[in-house]
Formats: sequence, C-alpha cells, structure tokens
Amino acid sequence: MTAVETTQATGAAEAEFVLQKVQPPLLGLVDGSVSTLAPLFAAAGLTHAAHAAFFVGLAASVGAGLSMGLAEALSDDATVTGRGNRGGRYAAHAAVPAA
Repeated sequence: MTAVETTQATGAAEAEFVLQKVQPPLLGLVDGSVSTLAPLFAAAGLTHAAHAAFFVGLAASVGAGLSMGLAEALSDDATVTGRGNRGGRYAAHAAVPAA
C-alpha cells in the first residue's frame, strides 16, 4: 500500500467516524439546547421563580430527548450514516406479497 492509498484510507475512516459518531450527538445537542432554552427563558421571564423555571426546563429537556431519540431511531435507515438497519423499516412491507 502506497502512502497516498494509506492517506486516502485514513481520510475515509476519519470521515466515517465523524459522520457516524461525532455529528449526530452534536446536532442533537444544538437542537436540544434551542428546544429547551426557549421555554426555559419564557418561564423564567414570566414567573420570576427559579423553582418553576427549573421544572419547565426539566420537562422540556426530557420531552425533547425522547422526541429526538425516537425520531432518530425511526428515521435512520443506514444509507448515509451506516448506523441503523438497512432493511428494518421497509423489510416488513417488502415481505408482504402484493394482492
């Protein structure tokens, strides 16, 4: 294997690592932060009660986490990221013969 081939293989492995392991949590963090901070600041500004704002933030973060986790699990068919199951969602439809 030449130095160029080694460099290309390393670059491809790094790109795959970033796409599969780094990008999804970062996107989730950004999305979750925005989704959680909006109701948190609204509750804090309207009630002026830290206790109420804490529970609004807690509820928003749990709800956002469940929603994003479920959406990620249902939408990932592994065609881009390599994560998930390539035939999972569509295998049931493919197994049923047409009438």
